[in-house]
Amino acid sequence: MKKMIMILAIASLLFMIGCGKDDPVGNNDDINIESHSGTTNSQGEYSFHSDISNQDYTVKIKNESYNSLSYIDVNVEQTDENMIIIAKDADEGYYPNIKIISSRQLNKISMIDDDLREDRPIFTILLAAYTIGQTIHWLTTDPPNIEVISDDEGFDQVCITGDLEDLINSFALLSGGLGHFLHIGSSVASALDLSSTFACLLDATVGEITSELINANFDTDADYTYCFFEDDNDDELPIM
Repeated sequence: MKKMIMILAIASLLFMIGCGKDDPVGNNDDINIESHSGTTNSQGEYSFHSDISNQDYTVKIKNESYNSLSYIDVNVEQTDENMIIIAKDADEGYYPNIKIISSRQLNKISMIDDDLREDRPIFTILLAAYTIGQTIHWLTTDPPNIEVISDDEGFDQVCITGDLEDLINSFALLSGGLGHFLHIGSSVASALDLSSTFACLLDATVGEITSELINANFDTDADYTYCFFEDDNDDELPIM
């Protein structure tokens, strides 16, 4: 029986950009897209200037005990509508995480983030420590604003249907082995008896990911519909 399931997975095109580089604002059909990437310093911070917002920002990466984490890769993708920040530990001592801020929130940043230093907004991202044997780390709640990506005119959604093996193989190909996330609808989570709908994944083999999804009640014989996004520069931000 065909099972139409929308799985959202975000594997960062941001990591395909490379570390320590800022891309100037690109404009395609009047849609601005801007990218930044770098690594946190000894204070666990990475700062950049957004030409779209005409604002300096700082990203702070901490563990769940709120200790600062150095040498964490930070990648930023910003359009006219949203800013997407992804943090990833290249050593995989921590699971990756994501933060999405809408342009409306950016415009009212002083109202949503009290952690200001010299008028530079600071976004804090917490990373969970790696649990041995677990490639997939399910969060208790979805990251705020995860749903807004599908409405962002800077990304075009492409959907494909296939079985679990097709899904994972395509997922691995699109992610480029750079760390990614899974997001599924609440109705699907209920059908699979999952208590969470969003997960952070470490780099892993297709077999490892498939095994953990089967353990999470995914059916190998069912058909799944998964989607990913391409920005206007034809870079992929897979969203399954």
